[in-house]
Amino acid sequence: MKLTLILLVALSVASIAQAKCYTSGFEFWPITKTIKQNSIFLIDGYADSQEIITGLGFTYKVYLRSGAQQIPLIVQQLLVGQVSLTQALLKPQRALDTGKQYELVIEDARNKGLNLAKTYRQETVV
Repeated sequence: MKLTLILLVALSVASIAQAKCYTSGFEFWPITKTIKQNSIFLIDGYADSQEIITGLGFTYKVYLRSGAQQIPLIVQQLLVGQVSLTQALLKPQRALDTGKQYELVIEDARNKGLNLAKTYRQETVV
């Protein structure tokens, strides 16, 4: 009887205490605010965000924006890992201008309705 009571309490607590896990998200590298003219960028996509990472350059246009200027980012390599992780290595199509502030943009990513951690990163070129 005692064992049955303990088991019932344990099962009811387990059903109440559910984790609120994210089913998508991005991480960006470099994490610094200052970049070089020839910097490369690494974007990690987790779980549901992997679809966006694999579609960069095709389904999803990715570029650096500074004012009205757009510099396309070219996908150099896609790395599919284990445990729901995909990475994209990106390189600007041309050298960046010194002293400007850039914003990394992934077009149409928000239209997917995903819970994105970040969609861009502002950078200043040295």
